Amino acid sequence: MNPRFHLLAAAIGLSLGIFIFRLVLKRRLEEKYFLLWFGSGAVIFLLALLPGILDRAARALGVSYPPSVLFFFANLFMLIMLLFLSVQVSDLQEKNKELAQHVALLRFELEEIKGKKRGKAE
Repeated sequence: MNPRFHLLAAAIGLSLGIFIFRLVLKRRLEEKYFLLWFGSGAVIFLLALLPGILDRAARALGVSYPPSVLFFFANLFMLIMLLFLSVQVSDLQEKNKELAQHVALLRFELEEIKGKKRGKAE
């Protein structure tokens, strides 16, 4: 492969790592997501600097076309991230529903208290 492509891929991996680190520092990305995304940037960086790793992994897995291994693991990573984020969204939906129920109960109790105070004032 072209050495310029390896340098470009390494620069992209390094830039991704720096960008993710800055997002965490600015509190735009939670720490629990940091490792997943920083790890992906690190993998891109390492594969760009050490392209032989992909060839060795392909041989070890019995795959004749090394980029297929990269494509497979990239898709696997995305599926895991989608599952993880779906669980997070489901959890947030449940918490949102509980919060709405608590607000409705508090609103009902507040209206009862206001009604009792009006009754005593009259």
